[in-house]
Amino acid sequence: YLQNEPILETGVTSSTKNRRKVQGSFYTPYEVASLIVKSTILDYQAGEKILDPACGTGVFLSAATHALVHQGHSAQELMKCLYGWDKDAFSLTVCGLLLSLENLDSAESVVNHTWTSQLIAKDSLLDNVNADLFSAKQEEPLFSYIIANPP
Repeated sequence: YLQNEPILETGVTSSTKNRRKVQGSFYTPYEVASLIVKSTILDYQAGEKILDPACGTGVFLSAATHALVHQGHSAQELMKCLYGWDKDAFSLTVCGLLLSLENLDSAESVVNHTWTSQLIAKDSLLDNVNADLFSAKQEEPLFSYIIANPP
């Protein structure tokens, strides 16, 4: 946060806006993402995994972090449970950086946490994601919550 305002709202993401507009990507205002997230993750339990399959620079993941920290969950623990996919690798880099910066309450989280296994470059509309969403036996989903921009 910068003066109680999410870092995403300070203009840090403006460098990717033109690039994503050309790619046909859309942006969700933080307030909208926050409202969707708060109504989606009401019963979140520690350790449950959250996925944004078109995360861009991470507005939904950021909103999830803020809502769950406000509910009393540890930011450092949440960092292990957030996952994002996007077709733009640069946006994923920005997403990881912003999520780390927003969790500066624990300096070691920024130094020791790497997002490479959680923020993955893939197109969730075109790539075969079925194997990435379910366990090997297809019995239970790998993610407890999927948060994303509504169609």
